[in-house]
Amino acid sequence: MLLGLEPKNWYRGELLLSTEQSLLQVDAIKEAMDSDIFWWATAPPKDALLMTLQNSLCFGLYELPQSTSQIAGQGGPKQIGLMRVITDNVTFAYLTDVH
Repeated sequence: MLLGLEPKNWYRGELLLSTEQSLLQVDAIKEAMDSDIFWWATAPPKDALLMTLQNSLCFGLYELPQSTSQIAGQGGPKQIGLMRVITDNVTFAYLTDVH
């Protein structure tokens, strides 16, 4: 979490938009970045990607489970999107890595 920023969550239907770092699914993010979706770049090594995410304001988009059996099977919401913001938390914000 960036200094002074408490995680926020927004819900709409079966979707969750969250700045909670603990919800980020690094393996899913790396897989998406290594796919054709990111045709202009490849993902950095996992440890570098993790550091990048930890030092940014990240908005994860998640699909919430529909039933208790889904909750038991996947252990929580499934990450389906990411928006990363590089910021000083005062005057500057650079939007990057939207997928």
